[in-house]
Amino acid sequence: MRRPVYIAIHSFFGWLILVSFASFQFFIILGLPATAVPKTAFLAPGFIGLIVGALLGNSRFSINAENRNLESIVKRRTEELEIANKELKRENEQRKKTEKSLIIEKSKAENASLAKGQFLANMSHEIRTPLNAIIGFSDIVLSGSEKLSSVEILDYLRQIQIGGQNLLALLTDILDLSKIESGKMLVIEEPLKISSLLEVVYRLNQAQALKKKLKWSYQIDESLPEFMISDSTKLNQILVNLVNNAMKFTESGKSVYLDVVQEADWIVFNIVDEGIGIPASRQQSIFENFEQADSSTTRKYGGTGLGLAIVKHLTHLLKGQVSLKSQEEQPSGTTVSVRIPLKSILVSEVFSEIEWIEEHLFSEDNRVLVVEDNPLNQAMMKALFDILGLKIEIANNGKGAVEKMKIFIKEDRLPHLILMDLHMPEMNGFEAFETIRSLPGCEAIPIVAQSADAFIDRAQDTIALGFFDYLTKPIDRELLTDLLKKVLILNEESP
Repeated sequence: MRRPVYIAIHSFFGWLILVSFASFQFFIILGLPATAVPKTAFLAPGFIGLIVGALLGNSRFSINAENRNLESIVKRRTEELEIANKELKRENEQRKKTEKSLIIEKSKAENASLAKGQFLANMSHEIRTPLNAIIGFSDIVLSGSEKLSSVEILDYLRQIQIGGQNLLALLTDILDLSKIESGKMLVIEEPLKISSLLEVVYRLNQAQALKKKLKWSYQIDESLPEFMISDSTKLNQILVNLVNNAMKFTESGKSVYLDVVQEADWIVFNIVDEGIGIPASRQQSIFENFEQADSSTTRKYGGTGLGLAIVKHLTHLLKGQVSLKSQEEQPSGTTVSVRIPLKSILVSEVFSEIEWIEEHLFSEDNRVLVVEDNPLNQAMMKALFDILGLKIEIANNGKGAVEKMKIFIKEDRLPHLILMDLHMPEMNGFEAFETIRSLPGCEAIPIVAQSADAFIDRAQDTIALGFFDYLTKPIDRELLTDLLKKVLILNEESP
């Protein structure tokens, strides 16, 4: 209230003096004596001035107050606009990031689609090539067996075997990748002899080295312990895959070698070749699924682009690392290094090493029932057991197996082992298993499942039902022999 009062007082005196003076002069101009003018005549204008001044003062205050109010509104709106601008800027930046991410993902999807398309083309080639050899040589042997010498027949049979092994390796790669990506591949750690592991890797790749006339060797750091703990199967697969890959891309007359050293708490496997090298732009993606250096590499050297991807996955499963150094310029070559945690173990802690015994291992008193509906597989199993010196009984399906078991019970000659195919007509392996288990005296007979289903969860589920073990087709002779040693009567002359 001070400002309006001040304005009023100020206006009052100002206007009072001004108007009084003006009135006095007016009367003088008219020629009237000052005494003739009423005193109120001088005061009236002052009061009028007071009122007018107050009104003008209040108006000025109202304008100033309105200005301050407008300034406050403008400031508030400006702040709101600045906040809105910042939010728009943030949303714009986020939108740009999203668009960039979508572009990257779109590019990845397109590249993946292209890689898978290339993979299917490669796969068609890889499957048809060994199939052509298998079917072709089979036709030659079957149609011209009378004209062929035994040496020629054996050579053609070897080619058929090689074609079958190539097909199996291809299928194994695909299944391994599927099991790894679904998290269903287990790591089984056990003591392994490092020199024995490398000797196996050397021998498995020696034939290819001789065929391509490559200098193939390996060496072990003397400071390494004799034994370590790891998954020997996966480690063997990693090394065989890498050495095989190195030999594939190395020309005749050049060298490939495996150097094994210790670096602190790691064992490092260096696979070194004098091959064609890998472009720098491809050295990272070469370990991705379905990838190779380029499509021309596939046409010239073959392969599906799965090998190195599997190596990377298996190495990570073993808590290891894989790296690559390569150059295309002369002298060209590539070094792939696999680092695995070195968990050493004393020789005294290794209880025994399983030795492979080829023949005359089992007693002829053993009785084995094989339940298999496929005639080719029946013939193969018969031949395989003949090599091991064993005779087998064959049932064509689950129903036939149950009937044979009833006969065996009457004749008091129950089998020591039953190998049961799971997928058969009339009565499958699971139904036959349950029926046989319910027969008198058959509760403890080892029944081993056989199936082409190579997924580990199927094997685990089957064993959980009560099967003694699970064998994956095609049957591996070493695995089968190891199994037979657990359940059959050994020959007394066997070591």
